[in-house]
Amino acid sequence: MSDTHKIERGDTLSGIATSLGITVEQLLAVNPNITDPDKIYAGQAINLPTAPQVKQPVTQRITTQPVHQTNEPLYYFPHIRKVEGDASLPYQDTNGHWTVGHGHKFSKDSPEIFTEAGFTPEDYAAIKAGTRSMSLPDQMRLALVDIKRKMNSVTKVVPRFHEFNPDMKRALLDAEYRGDLRLSPKAVGFINEDKFPEASVEYMNFQEARDRESIRKRMQGNADAFAEAYYMPSPPKSSTPESPPSKSIGGLSIKEGYGAPYTSCGISAAKMSKNLRPSPPKPG
Repeated sequence: MSDTHKIERGDTLSGIATSLGITVEQLLAVNPNITDPDKIYAGQAINLPTAPQVKQPVTQRITTQPVHQTNEPLYYFPHIRKVEGDASLPYQDTNGHWTVGHGHKFSKDSPEIFTEAGFTPEDYAAIKAGTRSMSLPDQMRLALVDIKRKMNSVTKVVPRFHEFNPDMKRALLDAEYRGDLRLSPKAVGFINEDKFPEASVEYMNFQEARDRESIRKRMQGNADAFAEAYYMPSPPKSSTPESPPSKSIGGLSIKEGYGAPYTSCGISAAKMSKNLRPSPPKPG
């Protein structure tokens, strides 16, 4: 399943792909009707992949590890877009915060975030003033930077964030977007103590969850993920055997191999020991 984007004047497939952090080939893979990537037109609707498409060799071992951290912002982007919505121009949310794109709240860090997302200072000023609208690719590349930063922010209060199963990480990220994660210190404490059911109950004691039906539904989804949280298995340790122990004979380091002792030049320890014995004194 894919999201869609309406081509605007000046758009190119390579530019859209770059803003999404994918390749033109991946973009074409979900748009089989496009036979020439150089021939697109304004008003045309194209499909956008909703998750990273990572090609893996067929011989590569499949593990139970979640998506690598470098791809995680794109992995969680569809959820963030769904709950935060689209906004090509700034608006005030229910708490009075000026917001744009997929839930980006303007703050003192916004100029730096926009720059990291590839916008110029002039772009930022125009977007904040509402004189320049943000296309969907604009909103997505800003959201990917926001998601990465918020994941780092969650890690500061939940140090084992990156070890959790994907649903738990999604819930923690969603709570950080809403701002209620840091307003629930007891819930955070339970999470860090691995008391996940208790964290779920405490999280739903948040005042806004009791007062607003729409917010309660979103928070309940997070609470359910808290209750069922678990840590992902650690990657298997290397099977490379440890270096064999060594002993010193005549000042040389001789390694005890798997079987007969050996040296780097292939001479056995026994032979080396024999050769190192002092010669008997010659008769005078």
